[in-house]
Amino acid sequence: MSAHNDVADIIESLREIAHERRPTDSLLQEFLGEYFSDVPSDDADSRRRNAAYAAAVAHLELGRVRSMGETLVSVLSPDLDRDGWETERTILMSVTDDVPFLVDTVRMVLDRYGLGIHLLVHPMLTVLRNDRDELTDVAASDGTVEAWTLIELDRCPTSERQRLEADVRAAIDDVQSIVRDFTPMRQRLIDVAVDNPLVQWLADANFVFLGSVIYERSADGLRPRPGSQLGQYRTGRLDADRVDPPMQDGD
Repeated sequence: MSAHNDVADIIESLREIAHERRPTDSLLQEFLGEYFSDVPSDDADSRRRNAAYAAAVAHLELGRVRSMGETLVSVLSPDLDRDGWETERTILMSVTDDVPFLVDTVRMVLDRYGLGIHLLVHPMLTVLRNDRDELTDVAASDGTVEAWTLIELDRCPTSERQRLEADVRAAIDDVQSIVRDFTPMRQRLIDVAVDNPLVQWLADANFVFLGSVIYERSADGLRPRPGSQLGQYRTGRLDADRVDPPMQDGD
């Protein structure tokens, strides 16, 4: 496949499948168009359209109900008898708030597992959800941007799939906390910079903040101030009690 029309033709054929199999599910037909719209033509393979349709349906079902801030992750190795479709690969799907570094973060987890990536589908969908957090629109002009990520991987051993799913979810939660707390973490560094040009340079967008915690002196030594944890310290992925604390109160 080399032309953009090939992608459009495949999307149209997927919509036809959806109309035939789920004629009352109008959201699915809209979803398929938005979901695959940015797939490179080199990755469009008409021979695998049934697997593409099944993967998109599985992803939509994963994300149909989601509360704001929630991270949804699923790792599948589809089996024909069990799931009604099959592929020689493992499918990793996630639905989450859109933040920087999201794909790179997931890639780092996959690298640790030694799993190669064969296909990445990563649409940013502008969605609307009702008061029950149910998806009602995936192409809204005034909705909330969500990151829907599907990655086709080398086949992951059954014994590792659950652990991979948990590690990906934890890594995404980490990057969500880091991005959300970036401004207050940077402000803490600015507050202690005083006239130190190196610290000021680090605070001037030259440092990636992963976590911050304020320590206080007590009779027992330095202890983290309750509620001061930001970034990865907030999620518990870093242990504020075990890191080497600074020699004075600060970050």
